[in-house]
Amino acid sequence: MAFLVPLLFSCSGAKESNLPVPPPPQGQETDTPEDPGTTDDPGTTDNPDNPDPPAPPDPPAPPDPPAETTELGVSATANCYIVTETGGYKFKAVKGNSSTSVGTVASAKVLWGEECVGNVSADGGYIVFSTSDPLVPGNALIAAQDASGAVLWSWHIWIPQTPVGGDKYGLSFYTTMDRNLGALDVASVQAGADSYGLLYQWGRKDPFQCKNAETVTSGTMSVAQTIAAPTAFAANDGTWMSSVDKTVWGDKATKTIYDPCPPGYKVPMREDLSGFFPMNPLSSATGWQNASGHAFAVGEPQVWFPYCGYLDVTGAYVGAGSQAKIWNSHMDSANNQGYGIFLTDGSSSNSSQKAAQACSVRCISEQQETFQNEPGMPVMGSYSRIVFGTDAVVELSGLCLSKDKDFLWGVGDEGYLYKFTGIDGDVSSIAAAKQWTYSADMEGVTVDPSTGDLYLAIEPDRVYRVKSPNFNSKTTIFEVPEASGMGNSGMEGITWYKGDLYVGAQSGATLWRYTLSGTKVWKKQLGSLAPGIKEVGDLCYDPETDLLWVSDSEAFKIFVFDGEVTTLKAIYDVSFIGNAESICVDHARNCVWMADDGSTSKIYKISFSGL
Repeated sequence: MAFLVPLLFSCSGAKESNLPVPPPPQGQETDTPEDPGTTDDPGTTDNPDNPDPPAPPDPPAPPDPPAETTELGVSATANCYIVTETGGYKFKAVKGNSSTSVGTVASAKVLWGEECVGNVSADGGYIVFSTSDPLVPGNALIAAQDASGAVLWSWHIWIPQTPVGGDKYGLSFYTTMDRNLGALDVASVQAGADSYGLLYQWGRKDPFQCKNAETVTSGTMSVAQTIAAPTAFAANDGTWMSSVDKTVWGDKATKTIYDPCPPGYKVPMREDLSGFFPMNPLSSATGWQNASGHAFAVGEPQVWFPYCGYLDVTGAYVGAGSQAKIWNSHMDSANNQGYGIFLTDGSSSNSSQKAAQACSVRCISEQQETFQNEPGMPVMGSYSRIVFGTDAVVELSGLCLSKDKDFLWGVGDEGYLYKFTGIDGDVSSIAAAKQWTYSADMEGVTVDPSTGDLYLAIEPDRVYRVKSPNFNSKTTIFEVPEASGMGNSGMEGITWYKGDLYVGAQSGATLWRYTLSGTKVWKKQLGSLAPGIKEVGDLCYDPETDLLWVSDSEAFKIFVFDGEVTTLKAIYDVSFIGNAESICVDHARNCVWMADDGSTSKIYKISFSGL
């Protein structure tokens, strides 16, 4: 193996090279320091009467940069750059994903690598390096230093052995990478170490390798300390941050300066991979395939997620071949832990994990594809609304039309069943009356079109029937065991569907079909059909068009599916509603009714053409 230009090489473990300084290229002169004992300078003789010390020799000239260099990060800077060809490279010494200088750079060096980069130097605001020839796949970490040798910033150089690709895989509006960040190759049925990639403590920009951390700092570190010591693993049973900053990875659409992904990619938000990771169980029924090589595949075309292990809070490498944890950009505000997917054999959970663990990152594109509604779907128009006093309506969270479609039923979180009359005219004529009160967290309501009986979704996991015509007592007809542990993210929506019931939960945007006797027919994660959906806020099945309408108060959207819930048909933006947790389709009035479960309850009448 040869490098394109003379270099001093550092490899994994950040050991300095002991190789002699190579001779200069042909035709280049170099200065050789003279022996201070034989110099003609009277101030540097060996005369013991001369008090002046000998002058130090001139420092050796730094190695020349490559004659031709390719600039990385021209379209966008980052903390990671992908290199796929032999040659010389340079990138601006700026904080990743920004144009902010890292400071006055005096030198640069390799902190660790896979014998794949060298000739690292600082030159006129750039960091310069070259690859080996032939190209050696691997990863390296390059640091910029000030005059004292302190690290100002560092960047990950990623040299994969196969081109990094990506796809939406039929599961997302974002392009998702075909491998973990830092992986040299894609995973497959036999998921080898080349497919594992690198590991990151939640919120940090610099990676660790899939082995025990070599430099471990006991206790927490500040963000500034991790920048100055990018190879130091902060070992702490919880978060690594001495002062918690939930914004380091953004948890928004905007990429931050600490994001570890290459240009054009970012760490996904919590909901961005919901289509890939439905709730338990991961099975062939939900599109997953388990492989003997300890990896899962999903999507069309298939994308693989290897069980690559992770670094626990002590910096020990564990779980290879049996577990994987994949970060997203969200931090749990309750416990200051990072959010991620935890994969084991046959199951997954989207939950908070100790942020001091170093886990995988699967980057997604910064931009997402715009969804186009199917031809012939209704077109949303203008809206009007009525605001109720806090004494009249409390936390209105579910709506449906009555059996004769002449008024609206509504339910509230505080246990009220409401009757809304005057819906034929302007919304200002709507009047609210409390029909029945019961101590329960009422979240959704639907009507049996033949009997007029009401069915209520009670958070987290029950379904009540309230009998017509008096509507003043309830019977529990069944419970949904899989929602019992969801707490305040449990059942929110309910709708009548061809003699059965659809019930939906916030957690995982989960939808179940149940018979009235309480037999589960199936369960689906709507994220597998509707990338970007975050929850089920409410449900309304429209038998006239065989469409299921789903409100999502977190995404501020309406998602419309076919009746059997196999295809996404349309998406409508309702960001003008603060907390849209109710939805009801009304053909007679050419509108969709929605309610705002906010500090003051509101009903919105949204006009639709072609409904």
